[in-house]
Amino acid sequence: MQQDYTMLKIPMTATLLAAVEEQYQKMGTTFAEVVRSIAIRSLSLPVMPVRAEKCKARGMAREYANPALIPLEEAAMAE
Repeated sequence: MQQDYTMLKIPMTATLLAAVEEQYQKMGTTFAEVVRSIAIRSLSLPVMPVRAEKCKARGMAREYANPALIPLEEAAMAE
């Protein structure tokens, strides 16, 4: 019996994806296989199967921010 698959889109930079793919390739697997394994394992655990760190939106957005404006934005948020 053939499985019906759905594609998962995860936003990340091309640089991050390439680095992660390279790391898992050295371990003999793929990033996609790791994500599938985490999904399967999460079904049998009462907790998250990996440690997830919360990120503030400002921290995540910093990657895409204009560096010249960061001090001005931080000052505005402090007020």
